[in-house]
Order: sequence, then structure tokens, then C-alpha cells
Amino acid sequence: MKKIGILFDGFDWWGGGISFVEFILSGIVSYAETQGDYKIYVIKKNNISRKLLSYIYLCKNIFSKNILNSVSLFKSTKNPLGSEATRRLKNISQKILFIQYFQTLASLNSLLHKHDIDCVTLTLKPLGKLRTKWIGYVPDCQHKYFPYFFSESEIKARDKLILQMLNCASDVICNGREVRADLLKFYGQEINSVPNIHSLPFTPYLSRTQIEAAYNPSHNLKKYGLKKNQYFIICNQFWAHKDHATAFVAFNNFYKNLDNAESDWHLVCTGAQNDYRDPSHFEKLTKLLEELKIKSQVILTGHIDRLDQLCLLAMSAGVIQPTLFEGGPGGGAVYDGVSLGKVCFTTSIPINLEVEAEQIEYFPPGDSDELSKLLNHQALLMEDKDICVEKLVEKSKKNQLNLGKFIYSIIK
Repeated sequence: MKKIGILFDGFDWWGGGISFVEFILSGIVSYAETQGDYKIYVIKKNNISRKLLSYIYLCKNIFSKNILNSVSLFKSTKNPLGSEATRRLKNISQKILFIQYFQTLASLNSLLHKHDIDCVTLTLKPLGKLRTKWIGYVPDCQHKYFPYFFSESEIKARDKLILQMLNCASDVICNGREVRADLLKFYGQEINSVPNIHSLPFTPYLSRTQIEAAYNPSHNLKKYGLKKNQYFIICNQFWAHKDHATAFVAFNNFYKNLDNAESDWHLVCTGAQNDYRDPSHFEKLTKLLEELKIKSQVILTGHIDRLDQLCLLAMSAGVIQPTLFEGGPGGGAVYDGVSLGKVCFTTSIPINLEVEAEQIEYFPPGDSDELSKLLNHQALLMEDKDICVEKLVEKSKKNQLNLGKFIYSIIK
């Protein structure tokens, strides 16, 4: 029996992280079903160890008179997405089990030995000399391109973590060829021996249940004040590097050029509305909407249910991905858009050029005029086409199997 562990620490605090683990797990399960009996373990620190760690930080900051920071750290121990993450991962397969360890590598090592796990993958931190094989994961090198999005201490910490990972791991996974090239470019001269760095194939996937539900005609768009094919959508957390501002200006240009009879268009933005690196970022964007006088046409939903998000994607006129930087081709929004057969408008940054899809339109990063032209063109072409759900499901299944096969080849 094959026993595979996924280290969930670090992914369960944000929507994109949960979706990524869901994506990886679905691929592993799909291929594992063809290889005989198996078990998948989702591993994370238990809540007691998290709370204990938070109390240590709390006391440390109180004694150093850093009261504001201590309160922030204490509040951050409660994970608002914890129950959603567990529910979504459990829905993938009944053979997925959840186990916990107590903070230390020794505790993790003991847990892996107890359950006789063959390999642990998707680890965001190097695990050193475990008895169990482990595979590291490096999301990106964003701090090398946009250092002003990070504090000096964060940059040092990211560099240290990546170097440790590349020095300790025999195998490392990343999301795209561009990330692999960056790791070799920025750290190749500083590591003792280069590990096997594997860039995941572009295999966008959604389950049959998700695709069918997304295109269910009974889905009620009225609660969002929307009409089918009469809005564009952005599905990103409001991080500074996602560059919502360019999309807002582009939509403003598009909207102001519409005839009055066609003016019932909207822009929908899902995703959490905070960026810890710049707490005022979201406020700046809402002020921009007010200055452009399109606040009534832009719907900011915040973090919403995953199925609601997919339904909004499916019924949209297209997906906008204005990002300045991504760790994977197009980011999660483009993966979902391609899986649902939607046209995606994304920036022509190198990693986004790795997207393999028919309905993909590129524009230079930060170029609101070019994006506006693409939106205008799409609105003129827009018609209520029949979507073949079975074809989308078939393609997703193929991608899912290919992803699982790729990961299995690394595990072995």
C-alpha cells in the first residue's frame, strides 16, 4: 500500500493555498486509483502547539514592550479558513486522513514513522534528515523582482529559507519553468549540489461536481446584482502585486465607451481584501474607484464560498488576471478559467506565457489601454454559447491524471 503525506502547514491560511493543495491532492488521488491501494495523509501542526507558540510570542513582545505586535500575533492564531479547508479536502476522497503533530521536527518524524508514510510532499520548510523521504516546494522568487513589496527582514528570511531548501532537499517542486530557472539563476552558485527541481506541468483541473455546479442554470446571479455574460471577473486576493488598479482603469475606459443601451456591465472582484505588507492597499483601490466614478459598477465580494466563485466565473464574459508576478502560469484564477472554458485576459509576463490554452489573450503588464481594447473586443463578440460540460470534464480528468502521474514519478 502506498502511503503519501501532504504537509499542509502554511497553505491553510489563505484561499489560494487551499485551492493549490486541493489541486495537488486531486491529481495524486486520481493517479493513485490506477496504482492499487493507497492512503493520503494531510499533516499539520495541532492547535495546541499553535496556541502555545502564540503565547510564547505574546510574552516575548510584552516584555519587549511591543504591545501592538503581540496583540496582532495573538489574534492571528485563529484560522478563519480552517473548517473550509478541511471540508474541501475531505470531499476529494474518503482515503484522505488528517493527522497532527506537535510543532517540532522530532514530533513530525515520530508521526511519519507511526503511520509508516512512504513520502511527504509539498513542504514549505526544509525538514532535514528525516527517516521518511520528503519533497520540498518553493512557490516563487517574487522578492527578487519586487523587493519593495517586502521588508528587509522578509527578504533575508525568504533567501535563507530557499537556500536551506535547495541545500537539504533531494527533490523540489515548483509551479512553472520560469520559477525553476529563477531558482538556478539566483541560488545556483550558493548551493552545495543542485537538487532535482521539478516544474509542474500546466494541468488545470476541476471536478465533475464543480464544473456541473458552475454551469447549473439555477444558480442565482441576482444576489450579486449580475446578469449572465454582462460582467468580467477578477479572482485574486488584494495583494499589491495583483495590480487591481490597472484592471480598474481599463474597465473604466471600457465602461465609459459603452452605449447607454449596453451600459449594464460590471466588474466583479472576489478574494480577501487585505495585504499585510500594505494595510492601506485596499483603501487606496476603493478611493480609485470613487475617483473614476465607477464604484457602483464594481462589485467587491470579499472571500466567498468556492462554489459561488466558480459559478461567477462560469457565467462571466471573461476572466481578468492583471498580475505583475505569479509563481505559476496565470495563477489560480486562470487555472479555473481554463477549466471552465472561459476566455482569460492576462499579462504577458514570462511565466504566464507557459499557459497552454486556446482562449488566452495577453496584454503588457500595467497597460490599461491594451486591456481595455481586449474587453471591448470581447463585449462585441459576446453571445450566449452552449457549453459542452462533458468535454470540459473529460479534459479536466486527463489533466488530473497527468498531474498525478507526474507527482508519482517524483515520489518514487
